[in-house]
Amino acid sequence: LDYRIHVGHKRYEPAKMHLRVDGIPPSSYTLEKDIVVWDSVGRQDIMLHFSPHMEKGLHRVSIHAETDDGWKDTFTFQYFAE
Repeated sequence: LDYRIHVGHKRYEPAKMHLRVDGIPPSSYTLEKDIVVWDSVGRQDIMLHFSPHMEKGLHRVSIHAETDDGWKDTFTFQYFAE
């Protein structure tokens, strides 16, 4: 199952964002890329794929985003693996 992480950059200058997934083992997911780079203003979609072999049940997943200039935010959601 794939999820789309939509991120944006609103400044007219280069930027780099680092993404990190917490709450589930690294073997349970694949993140399309963990560094997002912009030359200027823009948006990008990063795909997060959950493994069909991950442990069954309800999982609390957090996506952490942080830029080189110190901005950071976290998005948390629950994923149910059947």
